Amino acid sequence: MRPISIKRFEIFYLLSFVVGLLNMVVAWDATMQQMAAAGPGMEDYGPAIMVGSVAIGALITLLLWFFTARKASNIARWIIVIFFAISLFSNVMSLARGSFPDGLGAVIAIVSLLLEAAAVVMLFQPDARAWFANDEAVGADTFE
Repeated sequence: MRPISIKRFEIFYLLSFVVGLLNMVVAWDATMQQMAAAGPGMEDYGPAIMVGSVAIGALITLLLWFFTARKASNIARWIIVIFFAISLFSNVMSLARGSFPDGLGAVIAIVSLLLEAAAVVMLFQPDARAWFANDEAVGADTFE
């Protein structure tokens, strides 16, 4: 059985993923305008690039979720932590440069980041640490 913290990780991590997808939908027009301004031909290929990027990102996210929450992979757990640190750094830098989204985009970005932070915290709870270590001595009361 998987520990409660891992089940909570799944909820937070997958909610963060869904909120991130929502953010992409909300910011679609602005992103397409930025891509079109990047150079000739980008307005033709922009949507395909975005859809491809989202598909690859979704695949990576779901693989990391699977290997972390279902296979107790310590490597996947640390990759998630590294990706979260990069995301946090990127958001702080966007805020410092003044390029952080405003309005609904800002709210969605912050909610997604907070959900991801909660997911990462769940990966380091005592029951989750024991599960990743394959510790048989974990108390039955920590599992559901």
